[in-house]
Amino acid sequence: MLAAELGDGRDIPAALARYEAALREPVGHARRIGPSVLASIVPGSRAQVWAMAQAMRLLPRLPGPVRSRLTSFGGGPAAMLNGLELPPAR
Repeated sequence: MLAAELGDGRDIPAALARYEAALREPVGHARRIGPSVLASIVPGSRAQVWAMAQAMRLLPRLPGPVRSRLTSFGGGPAAMLNGLELPPAR
């Protein structure tokens, strides 16, 4: 994306501003969900370690749609990246 914005290199400050504007929302989203994701995957007690192990054993046995729903957080990284629009080729 950065390379596409820089293109011919004529107006580098404007290209960098477009790049920053395009990534502002996905980066903000990643920063917001990061602490929540960490809190949910880093166990804080023996009981949480046990529960996490049991969930990991169960997860592969669940139906695909259920497994997908449980393992996506706000649509997941792919959904976030799908929201990015690349500039047209020059």
